[in-house]
Amino acid sequence: MGLNNGVFQMVGAIIGGVMIGALCGMLSLIVGIMKKKAVLGVVGFAISVLFGVIMSTFLQQPAFLSIIPSAIIAGIIFLLTKKNQNH
Repeated sequence: MGLNNGVFQMVGAIIGGVMIGALCGMLSLIVGIMKKKAVLGVVGFAISVLFGVIMSTFLQQPAFLSIIPSAIIAGIIFLLTKKNQNH
């Protein structure tokens, strides 16, 4: 039983996916807090963490791709706050 066991690789992928997803999710979280839409920011953070885990474990792609949903949700937050400021 060496370090190249599949369990160790899976645990490493999960931990890495969570950490990178959390870093990428900070984008939507910070934008949500700054624009007074904290709920959307937390949702974007959670989606980015989940996306990071899925990308690194199941799809075996770079977990940094979790920046995509975070950027989309940050853009949605910007659009919602801009729309509310015009009224």
